[in-house]
Amino acid sequence: MYIRIQNQTIKYRVSRAEAQQLLSHQKLQDEVALSPHQKMGYAVETCDNESYFDYVSDTNLMALHINRADLKDELEDRPSKQGILIRESNSETLSPAVYLEIDLKKSKRSQL
Repeated sequence: MYIRIQNQTIKYRVSRAEAQQLLSHQKLQDEVALSPHQKMGYAVETCDNESYFDYVSDTNLMALHINRADLKDELEDRPSKQGILIRESNSETLSPAVYLEIDLKKSKRSQL
């Protein structure tokens, strides 16, 4: 999983295998050290209600909660290039556009 932040947009990108992990109720989480004493984390997990994005300021965590049925639908069809747009934010600050994308690249073939 990785994220891209650009022009008031946050895009979470996961592989197909990671998307399957999410459907199996696993949480994906990572963090980046900004300084020796400060980290920024980002996570994705599924939920049964509406998808939403939240920023937890006390832990510097950007958390994406994606509706399990929406993720399953996205995987069953060929994943769309734009991904799933998350419409709401629980943060009280300016809300960026947030997307979950499933990597469209096919896995590399083993070389003979």
